[in-house]
Amino acid sequence: KNAYEKFHQYEQLKTLNHKENFMYARSAFEIGLFSEALITYERVLFERPDDLRVQLEIGQCYFRLKRYTEAKKIFEKLFREETIPSNVKTNIELTLKAIKKLDTKHTVVTTLGFGVTRDSNIDNSADAGDFNILVNGSNTTLNNSGIKKTDTAKEYILALNHTYKINSESIFENKVVVYSQNYDKYNEKDIDALSFEFMKTKFAQKHKISYGFGFDKVFTASKSYLNVYNANGRYDRAISDNILYQGQVKISRKDFIQENNKDLNAYTKEIKNTLNFKTDNFGINKLDLTLASDTNRQGSRTDVNKEIYTLSYTNSYELPKSFNLNTSILYSKISYKDTDVSFATAREDDKKELSIGLTKPITKQLSTVTSYKVIDSKSNQSPFDYRKNVFKFNLFYTF
Repeated sequence: KNAYEKFHQYEQLKTLNHKENFMYARSAFEIGLFSEALITYERVLFERPDDLRVQLEIGQCYFRLKRYTEAKKIFEKLFREETIPSNVKTNIELTLKAIKKLDTKHTVVTTLGFGVTRDSNIDNSADAGDFNILVNGSNTTLNNSGIKKTDTAKEYILALNHTYKINSESIFENKVVVYSQNYDKYNEKDIDALSFEFMKTKFAQKHKISYGFGFDKVFTASKSYLNVYNANGRYDRAISDNILYQGQVKISRKDFIQENNKDLNAYTKEIKNTLNFKTDNFGINKLDLTLASDTNRQGSRTDVNKEIYTLSYTNSYELPKSFNLNTSILYSKISYKDTDVSFATAREDDKKELSIGLTKPITKQLSTVTSYKVIDSKSNQSPFDYRKNVFKFNLFYTF
């Protein structure tokens, strides 16, 4: 910036020579004045039309100004020049690929996934013990057997991400996810899900705003179970080169399909705040705070109206040989609003999760993820206490 200001002052006193104009343009480019840099570079090129370095810098200006057609024309010409060094040609080739991607209207990214999950407690059952409930106003003691079902499930995942570029500042994002989880022994626990999301995103220099709607459909044991309709908005802002903030607001309507679950129909409101920060010594970190509430739409069940508070921290640390160590800690508190007559209290749950895993890229498109999670949930109503361990292995292929 100081160099730019000095060159600007000097230019008012005398005509700059070729070298001085070049450094003046470089200074303007480095502080983000790409239009001014372009004008100055073109003045230099007028004096020396065969200067390949100046042509390269003009191409970079066009690229930063999102004038991709003009940038492409210059870079293609320079790539054919025999005197251009090989390392510079490599950078030109990468820039041409970036221009092709940026200048493409439609982009589709597909991910296929396969996984195996081992769950030590698929029903979230409590440990063996006695608990008291009220029956007709009298205390009654019931016994919980403590029997836990352990099973292995196979996971199948298909994710499609389609992006349509409206202009240099706006895009449409369409996402489709198909998911299936099939247990070996307890097929009544099988889950199939289909999710759609349609978002419009508008970019600015340091932030972007997204808004849209989505739809989720869930099947259990091959029977239609739940429809969820979503409206959401997101705000992303780069606070610095290493810190990114994301805020999200989401409103959902849950429609349970089976008649015996109609009393679970609810509206959900969710506010999420996420801070991502990258460090030199401690990898990539994410801190997430989510506030949510469910409000029932019909019936009188006491396990629908609730408020949910979730705080989580995730770290991804790069290890030798391209391994990534992923660790996360989560705390969630669920407070139900209605008193359960069987326990004469309103239910409150405290859940803690600790997860550790390894990600390993095998190729640019193929990667593996292995993880182990411990979940411990405590409740003031003892039948809802549970602990479980979940082991997962996933293979992902992206193209």
